[in-house]
Amino acid sequence: PQSHEADIYKAITVLRAINSAGIVEDLRQALGSAENIHSLTPWLDLAKSQVKLKQLDNATTTLNRIFQDHPDNPVAHSLAGLVALYGSYTEEAEKHFLIVLSGSPQSAEIYYNFALLRLVQSKYQEAKDLLIKSTDLRHNFYTAWGYLG
Repeated sequence: PQSHEADIYKAITVLRAINSAGIVEDLRQALGSAENIHSLTPWLDLAKSQVKLKQLDNATTTLNRIFQDHPDNPVAHSLAGLVALYGSYTEEAEKHFLIVLSGSPQSAEIYYNFALLRLVQSKYQEAKDLLIKSTDLRHNFYTAWGYLG
């Protein structure tokens, strides 16, 4: 791999292991220095980590970059929905989650994320139904079971 690519994949490896803010910044800088990197994986890893660390503005920037080349990517839409949800933009979150559901109806995570949205909207029965659907799809989805508990 070229120098930038090696830096990117080294950062991804470490990021997946420890997911620290410093590593996220290293990856963001490496990707910014290597605009010719069109592989989706490092960009999605960066966006996932930014969402996990609640770096919502940075995640939005990364997701917008992803959408330039991959406007229909379900993982990116799921992450964009979470960013919107964390920012209290429930209509925007719903739009992204519905896009994912239209293309990936067997994803336990999207039903779980949609359930979180419904909880925020105080639509408790719908949230419960979505949580049940997520646990039907992934029986060991302990986080979802915790809400149903």
